[in-house]
Amino acid sequence: MGDYLEMARRRLAELRHGSAEAGAGYPHTDREYDINDINDISPPRPVVEAAEIIRLQWTADPRPSLVEDSALWSRLLALAYQRHGDGSDSVFWLVQGIRCCGARLVLRDGRLRLEPRPDSERAGPFEHDLGNEEWRTVRKKWLLPHRVAISALLEALAQEAVP
Repeated sequence: MGDYLEMARRRLAELRHGSAEAGAGYPHTDREYDINDINDISPPRPVVEAAEIIRLQWTADPRPSLVEDSALWSRLLALAYQRHGDGSDSVFWLVQGIRCCGARLVLRDGRLRLEPRPDSERAGPFEHDLGNEEWRTVRKKWLLPHRVAISALLEALAQEAVP
């Protein structure tokens, strides 16, 4: 901010003293410029607030390499963040966590469902994703207690995604 204020002070001094370059491209005015006018000048505001940057970072798909449903995951995470916030016990973190573990969004009978990556696809970069056995444990312990909130998120997303 100091550089900005110093630049503004120099500019006001140029305008006040009428240097040759000072008036180039600026409309002339009879107004007297005072160095105290600097107090009325504030630095430009950032285009995006810090909270918005944080929201954008957290709601981006943490597994964008899983391209088949990456856009849906970004939207699901944004909905979860919007509706439930980012508190330590928020559904948002649960949904983000299962995506990190390779969960997929699958459309069946007009409804979106959360499912694990099939065991047959768990090779190479996907070998650490949740398998069917681990999925059952995560589903029972973490997803089912929040099924109402998760179902509402999936329903809202399905309505957006499927016209």
